[in-house]
Amino acid sequence: MAVIRVGLVGLGEVAQSIHLPVLSDQRDRWLISGIYDVSPSLMALCTS
Repeated sequence: MAVIRVGLVGLGEVAQSIHLPVLSDQRDRWLISGIYDVSPSLMALCTS
């Protein structure tokens, strides 16, 4: 199965509690190819 590249816009509570954990648990299916948030601190938190 081909890996699906996804991007996330907005890294708030829903992204952190639902989207990122699901994508992380299924790394064989998804590749996070980009993220964006207006908050530099959230960007730093989610890319570390």
